Amino acid sequence: MTSHQSAKCANKEEFEEVRKSGPGYDVWAAGSKVQMRPDWEIIKIRKMYEGNFAKFEQNEAFRKKLLSTVGPVKFEGFSFWCPWNARIIELVREELRGEQGDKEKIKELWKMIEDYEREQGRQD
Repeated sequence: MTSHQSAKCANKEEFEEVRKSGPGYDVWAAGSKVQMRPDWEIIKIRKMYEGNFAKFEQNEAFRKKLLSTVGPVKFEGFSFWCPWNARIIELVREELRGEQGDKEKIKELWKMIEDYEREQGRQD
């Protein structure tokens, strides 16, 4: 799995540099210095979803903890990512529940992502 930070890179060299930069702040700092791929604003939410889905799917402890939760997910702060992170985690949770997942919630959240992607595509 590649990090959200490396997924934004426009070239292979920077991709590898970010991928190998380390955890947390180190990867964020490396990712903030790259030339971003031209479609980044369109695909960034989907890439964040893919990374989170893989993380929870592959880590049993994280998956169990997430699946034990109910209701809305909340993130503190005012950045672009606070509401999107909450939506992404809710989507991952419902999808990982399989047949017990809230199908309407899944459709609603995917529609929000697709609407965002469409809107960003029109702005390019």
